[in-house]
Amino acid sequence: MEAITAFLALSLRRVFWFGALRIRRWPSRSCSSLPQNTCNQDLGSYTYLLQRAPAPVSYNVAPVYPPVQSQYHAQDEIGQYSFGYAGGPSSRAESRDAFGVVRGSYNYVDSEGKVQTQHYVADALGFRASGTNLPGSRRPSGRPPGPVPEPVQDTAEVVAAKLAHFQAYNEAAAAAAAAPDTR
Repeated sequence: MEAITAFLALSLRRVFWFGALRIRRWPSRSCSSLPQNTCNQDLGSYTYLLQRAPAPVSYNVAPVYPPVQSQYHAQDEIGQYSFGYAGGPSSRAESRDAFGVVRGSYNYVDSEGKVQTQHYVADALGFRASGTNLPGSRRPSGRPPGPVPEPVQDTAEVVAAKLAHFQAYNEAAAAAAAAPDTR
């Protein structure tokens, strides 16, 4: 209350009415009665007190974010790449390896002001994504979702064909080793 008194004493000189705000002329108090470092000037002969002041109005102001801080990009001749950026409230990173597996993630601020994070993997098992705004979201573990299927069993015809191919290959290899190279 003393700090408000000091502020108003420096800025107002008469009695004013502003709706519920009533400022009244009051006999002077000396600076010695105020908390230390609140009285830097002579308050003059009058001090004003604030009575029935309304609560201050506050507004939600959209934050101002700095521009992109860093970015990178790299690629080679066989299709591998990586790129990304970071700065402000968002970031993104993605990479692709020689086997065609793409992994990445990105962040952004949604309309409620919460940072949302998304992770994804695209490989032979398909596209898998998880994020903080998806139901039941978890980070991808690299394992396929659900049970792993049993390996395919060869039928009798396939087993016979593999055996015939293996025998033909061995006969051709033996014949090639026995014949001298005449070139």
